[in-house]
Amino acid sequence: MPGHEASWDRVLVSTEDITELKGARHRVTLAEEYVRGLFEHSPVSLWVEDFSAVKRVLDDARAAGINDFRMFTDVHPEFVERCMAEIHVLDVNRHTLDMFGAKDKKMLLARLSDVFRDDMRPHFREQLIDLWDGKLFQQREVLNYSLDGSEVHVHLQFSVLPGHEKNWDLVLVALTDITARKKAEAYLEFLGKHDVLTKLRNRSFYVDELNRLERKGPWPVTIIMADLNGLKETRERSTRPRGRRRVAAPRRRSARQGDGVAVPCGADRRRRVCDLDARHRRARRRRDDRVDASTRENEQSVLSGLAAEFFDGRGHLPARRPA
Repeated sequence: MPGHEASWDRVLVSTEDITELKGARHRVTLAEEYVRGLFEHSPVSLWVEDFSAVKRVLDDARAAGINDFRMFTDVHPEFVERCMAEIHVLDVNRHTLDMFGAKDKKMLLARLSDVFRDDMRPHFREQLIDLWDGKLFQQREVLNYSLDGSEVHVHLQFSVLPGHEKNWDLVLVALTDITARKKAEAYLEFLGKHDVLTKLRNRSFYVDELNRLERKGPWPVTIIMADLNGLKETRERSTRPRGRRRVAAPRRRSARQGDGVAVPCGADRRRRVCDLDARHRRARRRRDDRVDASTRENEQSVLSGLAAEFFDGRGHLPARRPA
């Protein structure tokens, strides 16, 4: 007390109960650890971003008299790239590092230009259009890139956090990896428009392509039509499993005179094969040769007649007679 500084024989001690304060601080600490745990160990990719610079750029464009933002971005695609460069990432969780192949947060944040690029621009343009229209919560499928350059298809959920709607300085973005689903969809689409054995496009692709050309062009369109005789038989012979051919050959060789065996032939058909007498086989070949020779003679005579009727001796069409 004053006047007792030399001997300290009068001391005033004051106590205050701070149990409530200590409990509140402990609860706050636990809550922060809980929220941090939810963020860091979430099974989806979480990004905390600052879009305040993007909002300022959009506000400047609106103040300059831009009304049709979609047309504006069509004419000035560099505006989209400028807005992409204005994204500031504040934090990411651990799943994000695994998804994009980064060792740590510092590495990922230093190479954001490798993540936000190329085919992401059309998706980000649609995101900007929604922000221009005041949609502060969005969902869409977009394309990003991992640090090794591979494509990462994600389902994006974008939300401006409550209390930050005025300047967009705190934004939460959740990304779900859907790359495997996209690959499966692409493969199913391929199977629907291609032949399984030859990998050639089928009629479904042809019809869709005609519809696309009818809607969008371009014109003129060149069409080449070809008659592929024997393609089916050749395909069946070249794609039939070797094992079936190996099994069929011994069966033919083991057939006795007059016995018949059923062997696989063609597209899962079965034909009765009989061991014919050599004389009958030669007679059949001679008959087939006579039929082929007669057919060729008839075709030659018809062609000669057509040529004589429509062409003169010099190989030119004759002059048309007046009616």
